[in-house]
Amino acid sequence: MPFAQLMRDRLTLVKTDGSRVTDLKGSVQKGKIYIMRGDISIEPGDELHREMPAGRFEEYVVVEPNFYQGVHGIPAH
Repeated sequence: MPFAQLMRDRLTLVKTDGSRVTDLKGSVQKGKIYIMRGDISIEPGDELHREMPAGRFEEYVVVEPNFYQGVHGIPAH
């Protein structure tokens, strides 16, 4: 299964300076959020907002970001 199919959550990254990166595809799991993009910088204190049905959303504060360089067909994330 391609990684893109696993990214089913719609996220918005809200940086500490107030700027936003919208329409991110990701996977929210217990204690972790995966975003298969290596072109954005995510830092401690940034927020990720997940859209939920009926216009609701969940907010997550980034505590410990990790970046993994792409390798052998696995994209950077």
